[in-house]
Amino acid sequence: MRRTRLPIDPMEFPERPVVRHAKVHDDKTALARQLRRHATDAEARAWDLLRARKLLGLKFRRQQAIAGFVVDFYCAELRLAIEFDGAVHDQPVRAARDAARDDILRTCGIELLRLSNAHADEASLRDAVRAHLGRKTRP
Repeated sequence: MRRTRLPIDPMEFPERPVVRHAKVHDDKTALARQLRRHATDAEARAWDLLRARKLLGLKFRRQQAIAGFVVDFYCAELRLAIEFDGAVHDQPVRAARDAARDDILRTCGIELLRLSNAHADEASLRDAVRAHLGRKTRP
């Protein structure tokens, strides 16, 4: 089995993988811009619901570079990333890569919500974020 090379050492980002105005590698910046310009239908629907603090008053950024990855949406206040996945993420190779990526982000203190493209609606997003908030407030 071929090993996936991880793009970063998780210990490089022990507490603050997202720093405002931090230098991001030019390739990641270009990738994030390209992903913003060519968003999937689900990402476009979700961005309409998340932008301008429309969802629970929380500020989200889209296509945010974090620890060498670009996540679909990120809320710094909650340290929460949201990813919308299509059918390609069901393939075993892609699922393994996603799991490794999720582990690195968790090591950096970022929780990840993975939703299917079918759940890019207001009720699903609100319920998922509220569930995350409920988990964070419990001891």
